[in-house]
Amino acid sequence: MEWSRAQWIGLSQAQIRAQHIFRGEDNNHFAYFRLQISLTAEDLRRTSFPCLITANSRYRLWVNAQAILSGPCKGDRFRHYYEEIDLAPYLREGENVIAAAVLYCDPNQADDQSDPATSLLAVASPPVGHRFCMESAWNGASQEKTLTTGIAPWKVYFDPSFSLVAAEINQNLGAITEHIDLRQVPVDWKKADFDDTDWWIPEVKHPAAESARNRLVGFLPKLRLTPRPIPLLEEIPGTLTELVAGPAFDETGTVMIAAHTTATLLFHAGEIMSAYPVYRFSGGNNAHVHLTYFEKFSKDGHDLPLNRWKEGEPFDGGQQDSIILPGGAVTYEPFWMRTFRFVQITIETEGEALCLQRPAYHRTGYPLVIQTELHSDTPWVSQLYDICVRTMKNCMMDTYMDCPFYEQMEFIMDTRLQMLFSYSVSTDLRLAEKALEDFHCSMEPFGLIQGKYPSAYPQVISTFSLYYIYALYDYYQQTGRTELIVRYRTDVDTILEYFASRLDSATGMVGDIGYWPFVDWQEQWGDAGVPCNGVAPITVISLMYAYALYCGAVLYEATGREGVAKEYTDRQKQINRAVIRNCMSPERGMLKDGPQTEKYSQHVQSWAVVCGALQGEMARTAMAHALDDKDVIPCSFAASYELFRALEQTGLYGRTRELLQGWIDLIAKGYTTCPEVPVDGRSACHAWSALPVYELTRTIAGISSAEPGWHHIRRLPQPAGFPEIHGKIVAGDQVIEI
Repeated sequence: MEWSRAQWIGLSQAQIRAQHIFRGEDNNHFAYFRLQISLTAEDLRRTSFPCLITANSRYRLWVNAQAILSGPCKGDRFRHYYEEIDLAPYLREGENVIAAAVLYCDPNQADDQSDPATSLLAVASPPVGHRFCMESAWNGASQEKTLTTGIAPWKVYFDPSFSLVAAEINQNLGAITEHIDLRQVPVDWKKADFDDTDWWIPEVKHPAAESARNRLVGFLPKLRLTPRPIPLLEEIPGTLTELVAGPAFDETGTVMIAAHTTATLLFHAGEIMSAYPVYRFSGGNNAHVHLTYFEKFSKDGHDLPLNRWKEGEPFDGGQQDSIILPGGAVTYEPFWMRTFRFVQITIETEGEALCLQRPAYHRTGYPLVIQTELHSDTPWVSQLYDICVRTMKNCMMDTYMDCPFYEQMEFIMDTRLQMLFSYSVSTDLRLAEKALEDFHCSMEPFGLIQGKYPSAYPQVISTFSLYYIYALYDYYQQTGRTELIVRYRTDVDTILEYFASRLDSATGMVGDIGYWPFVDWQEQWGDAGVPCNGVAPITVISLMYAYALYCGAVLYEATGREGVAKEYTDRQKQINRAVIRNCMSPERGMLKDGPQTEKYSQHVQSWAVVCGALQGEMARTAMAHALDDKDVIPCSFAASYELFRALEQTGLYGRTRELLQGWIDLIAKGYTTCPEVPVDGRSACHAWSALPVYELTRTIAGISSAEPGWHHIRRLPQPAGFPEIHGKIVAGDQVIEI
């Protein structure tokens, strides 16, 4: 199906003047687009009603008041994605309403990432205002028998009554909350009996399809429509059934809150999930309702036991929506998904009693099919595997996300690990390939990619550009394919040249690389997560650069550029020699964090092994000291992948059993996902922490690839001291029995 007759529609100039919508005031507000259409039994004999749909910046679609889809897939000014969906399952004989709430996020309003007026920073859309577009493949005998915008009689309403709020818990990055007086909102606008007489006729802006003339002369539209490259996200209905505190529901699934009463209900969802909540009320005119979502419980910044709800003590750390009810029957659905394990509903009624139905939700996420199956006589194996897989899936939407609860950003350091973890459980590469394209499109003119992308507010984390090279290398090792590598190969050279231009003449190591050279969250490294108080040269950054040179050499050789590959290999050797010359401590048998410091970290020793700077007995000695010496800064969950690889390369993989205990302990603590850090973390579901899924499937189960593309599979004996694992494991594009 292709765009042909559809036109983009939006607010008319007459409506803008009449509603006094001044420049910039449409940002972070909603426009509601509504189409009412009458269908006969003859109309419904069709087996399908396929449609294309998109909007600027985000939409949520309802058919006959049933939510079915959110979009568009996150892109940028170069790629405005659209969805294709069949509406046949949702249409009925008689009156039908197609309804779309469209949120406009103006990237030009994001003057500061911490500005509370800025919503959904992970959405990077053109600054053209509210736009909506739908193309229907079905056209009836009259204008009223089509859904196509620009032809069908759509109506539009601009809602000035509320905007989205970046609450403090979100750190103003991704997740948002809503504070809405529903007495000022047309709450029934998705229903067929709603009177839209006073709504406006939208203005036809321009055709969705590019004209032949514009294509001929190379004119590029502001909204460059591109087919969605990944499948639609799941929308799986469910109900919150476990009420752990508060008044009980009756046999009809409702609870009555009397007038002039304050009541609090606490629900346990069983596990952390990402979903679109659905709340149905009746009565309760002027009642205030506070809906708070928790991954875990904390107080004054410290985690509380996950069974604290049984004790009934207060806690904080939640994300809260607040609404005021208008009375009558009302359904409230937050526009953006929420992530939660616990949901607390606090109701304050005034002069009218309120009836609440049992809360429902649409669980959402990327429809990753898990093909790996692990079994073991040791219980923690399957339990930990399930925790990791649940973490991964909660952090996969239309991009990978670092965490779904508050930040919701696609950072390349996190994403590189998530891609590796995904390869171990599924043959589906589509989200990984989209991520590579995302970061390719984020390249800045000075030679580094953005640290997180898509984003309305650019951020450069200089070390993260190296992770993009690692991700390309990992993708090539996983698939053996070179098509994408050829396309993105120049990015590798651009980044490596940037780092080459920052070499320190005195040491030959990488000097000041600018921007934010993040390595790991460590208390000893301060708030920025940078060793040596940020004073270059920093040993680990030189080693990370050396490994990127190795990866670049492999990629260039695989794509027929042997000369460049040799150049990178020579540079790698030079960097390694410079690090050994400036930072080796013969007394400690380890590399220092920098030439001018006597501090040591597991990070430096691990990267030195991975990039080949330390080899043989020197490497083994350094890794043993990294584990045993008490003053060595340890790797966090997020930075442990290279630690585990270094132990594997030095024959010390058996020592990872003691390191894995930090993850195994999550089971007894009641976690259902991997937190960012084991204690007092910002997030209880952070995908860069799901490392055990990789270790279980690749190293402990002993299944790895002997060459790019898994054309020859290596089966190694179970490492000593680890439980035996059997089942099915993804190996490239196949699933093998073990």
